[in-house]
Amino acid sequence: MYPELHINDMKKEDIDQAVELWVKQYQLYCNREEFPQYWIANTAEIESLLEKQIQNHTAVIARDGNQIVGFMGYFMFDFHNEKSALCNITSHAAAERYKEQIYLALYKHVSKKWVENNIFNHLWMFFDQDTRLKSFLYDMGFGSYLADSYSRLNSFDSLQSCPYQIRLAALDDLQDMQSLVSESVLYYNMEPLFLKRETVSDENLCELIKRDNIFIACDGDKIIGFMNINIAEKNDLENLSVKNCGLIDELGAYIKPEYRGKQVGVHLLNAVAGYCRSNLIDWIHVDFETANPFANRFWRKYFTPMISSVRRTINKDTNS
Repeated sequence: MYPELHINDMKKEDIDQAVELWVKQYQLYCNREEFPQYWIANTAEIESLLEKQIQNHTAVIARDGNQIVGFMGYFMFDFHNEKSALCNITSHAAAERYKEQIYLALYKHVSKKWVENNIFNHLWMFFDQDTRLKSFLYDMGFGSYLADSYSRLNSFDSLQSCPYQIRLAALDDLQDMQSLVSESVLYYNMEPLFLKRETVSDENLCELIKRDNIFIACDGDKIIGFMNINIAEKNDLENLSVKNCGLIDELGAYIKPEYRGKQVGVHLLNAVAGYCRSNLIDWIHVDFETANPFANRFWRKYFTPMISSVRRTINKDTNS
């Protein structure tokens, strides 16, 4: 028998029960060494986020009698020049017993508000191992577009030999690096499957090189690939990375097409792992577009998806 659900705006006194639901969800789907366990016992940042959503009237709860059995918060913003709403990874949870029914009631409630405000682009982040929620979202018309993945450093094995030179980029490499970065931007922007990439100015690229965290692969004098690693300066509620976590971001990674399948990316990743070990880093995070077949194969081989992001675009005449 399904519960009789009542959806109401979340109030400050609801936060404790909501966070308790979220922690149970995290423990159920993220209890593995690849993922940071910081968030189980440290929920102050999540509580603060929910307080802001309550103030902005962008959080609701589902009750079965007096018991809170689910909640959903969201953000409204422009996503590639389109009004969008995002339910991020720390802004929702539901009791397992009637999960699908609870999420359906929550989504119907908030999506009605979204569409009334001409927000037709809906995004949702969820734990990748939550197959029930994944099936529910796919049946609702959401499609996969991004995966946040993690790996523990102890999962990387040192490679015996490398036919290419792997080193940190230097300022002398600026011109060649700019050429390769521009090539990567063009590659992604020419493919209709991928999200648009922004160009990187010489000034910004110069600053990135000065940080000594862009590894490049060279075949003779030719730069054939790069991988950019940063160290997180703070905890991040969007991808659940923690301070001092390694982040493959900003420039990310790119291998020239003619060198793919030749372990260039593996050797770059090995260099990145060495960099993290020398900085006493336990985890490395990367996000990648699931529509990218090369990224999907490569990153999933060495990283475990923790968070999946999905997207749904509603018909524009829905509220007419």
